[in-house]
Amino acid sequence: MTAYTGQVFTKNDIPKGRPTMVFLFSVECDHCAHMTEDILRNIDKFKKSNILMVTPFKLERMKAWYDQYKIGNYPNIIMAAEPTRQIVYYYDLHNFPGVYLYNRKGQLEADYEGTVKLDTVLKHL
Repeated sequence: MTAYTGQVFTKNDIPKGRPTMVFLFSVECDHCAHMTEDILRNIDKFKKSNILMVTPFKLERMKAWYDQYKIGNYPNIIMAAEPTRQIVYYYDLHNFPGVYLYNRKGQLEADYEGTVKLDTVLKHL
């Protein structure tokens, strides 16, 4: 994966010891846009969690999303582009968004494909 800065990013770069939400999104998905807006409106509820937002689109497309939503203002959000789509295959995602919730030990607790309510997500973080 490639972060906004162009640096290569791996799972080892995610801060340890905190719950993590992996949010797979498409830059062409209205549901993904709405979920991003919901997360940002409720960012205080995520302050003890990591949020990893990953798109299978090229870095340039991701940067437009990053800039539009001012992701740089949120220190607990990491955004990356993964245009090889390996992460989509890994999670066997068919419909965006994909939400994967890991506990502080790094174990997958829940996963959702398609629209999911924020309250449902927050129960796991």
